[in-house]
Amino acid sequence: MALIRLILVYKMLIQINLNLSSTIQFPPKLLACLFVIYTIQKLLSS
Repeated sequence: MALIRLILVYKMLIQINLNLSSTIQFPPKLLACLFVIYTIQKLLSS
């Protein structure tokens, strides 16, 4: 269940990234770092 939730969050982040890309250039590396940090926090809190 946790893995599915993480995948959904990742897809959501990608969608946000695509939406922002027209106005703000959001580096994929930054997106990946944010996702990793979010994943670690989720794993530690559960």
